[in-house]
Amino acid sequence: MHLFATNLKFLRRKYSWSQQVLADKLKMGRSTIADYERSKSEPSFTLLIQVAEVCQVSVDDLLTKDLLHESYQIIKNRNMKVLVVSVDKDDNEGVELVSKKAGAGYLIGYSDPEFIAELPKIQVPKLPKKTLRGFEITGFSMLPIEPGSIIIASYLEDYEHIDKKRPHIIVTKNEGIVFKYIQDKGVDIQAISSNSEYSAYSIPKSEILELWQYEAYFSFVYPELNTIGRLEKKMDVLLEKLSVD
Repeated sequence: MHLFATNLKFLRRKYSWSQQVLADKLKMGRSTIADYERSKSEPSFTLLIQVAEVCQVSVDDLLTKDLLHESYQIIKNRNMKVLVVSVDKDDNEGVELVSKKAGAGYLIGYSDPEFIAELPKIQVPKLPKKTLRGFEITGFSMLPIEPGSIIIASYLEDYEHIDKKRPHIIVTKNEGIVFKYIQDKGVDIQAISSNSEYSAYSIPKSEILELWQYEAYFSFVYPELNTIGRLEKKMDVLLEKLSVD
């Protein structure tokens, strides 16, 4: 019943149900759901039918298929590492969100279907039909795009399709997740900030885990406030320099 346990946990998360919500749907206690997911208890045939109906799968799939891995695609290519993407029942890819909090874990779990399953899925209209992912950025190196903004980016399979006019999300072993304009320099790439106060630097291609090309972004900061804030920062720097002189 190992597959039932993992499938039950996957299906519950797929529908964003807590153990209590699923327990209520099946008219049982939350601890019973927890026992099933830990393989501490085995379900009756009647319960299997109930779970199948509630989760819209067949009993056979519950017991014989690894639904978690079947719900993800593994993309492989020559230059980058493997990429795991979620798909729905119609093979449409999802858009996972990598928040600031999840960023450190992403460097380890980016190719792990179970880690990708934990990432929240977002819906954004009018996006291109590409493999997409959302990343929360930090820092002020890419102004006017503010820290905390969500970058929606499409996956690049190789370095031949780098667009110098578009910024990119670069997932690296040492730098983590960074958002920069990039230029291909052969054995490495040059990462360039839109904020002139930040210097460009090189990243060896051997350190790059994934490349994602900018498609769209959304911010939680009102644009006029962005402008005022940047002017205030520049004024503070100017006043500090004048006071030193």
